[in-house]
Amino acid sequence: FLDWFGGAFGPVTERLLQLSDEDLKADFRLVQDINIYASVLYRSSCGEGVRQAMDTFRLRMALKCFLSPFLERRLVGLADICGIVEEVSSWRGRQANTKQELEDRPWITCAYLCGWIGENKVLEAVFVRNVHAEVVKRSARVLSFLAAEGAFGNREAEMVWGASRGKHESVQKCVLEILAACCPHHDRPDPLRTLVNLAEPLPPASVT
Repeated sequence: FLDWFGGAFGPVTERLLQLSDEDLKADFRLVQDINIYASVLYRSSCGEGVRQAMDTFRLRMALKCFLSPFLERRLVGLADICGIVEEVSSWRGRQANTKQELEDRPWITCAYLCGWIGENKVLEAVFVRNVHAEVVKRSARVLSFLAAEGAFGNREAEMVWGASRGKHESVQKCVLEILAACCPHHDRPDPLRTLVNLAEPLPPASVT
């Protein structure tokens, strides 16, 4: 059975990824269960390429949920992305010294994840399209990760700052809070200077 399932994993995951937003909303708990069971079985049945296949599927499924028009699904997808960020970050500068560590170490690297976030316009989905205070608030881990990796530059600073202009005060508050939270993680001064320049013309009451 495990050998058979190893070959079936690809078609199973592709079917899940092809679900419509309505189907995903209606059967989300079932989809989550299938996802978990499929992942466990696949790890048990295959050797070569397991980490790459699993991590690629996790990213694609997280993105699918994150881009859903339904807020609950968006938050689940964002939580999955943040979970992957946390997992990948924990291996920054570490070496796998045991067989178990080799099996547990994610295939995704920090550099790969930074590229993936950019290519799939994750920040644009948070701060440009369909901006929502709860989504903004929960994106802090992604911003801190990008800042720590040197992938949060002037463009990103201006994009995030722009999400606070002309929006409801709840959104403005969330944007300012996450920008403040990610400042210590920046490894270069340019984005910080950009933020200071953007904030400088504003009255203090508008940014406090």
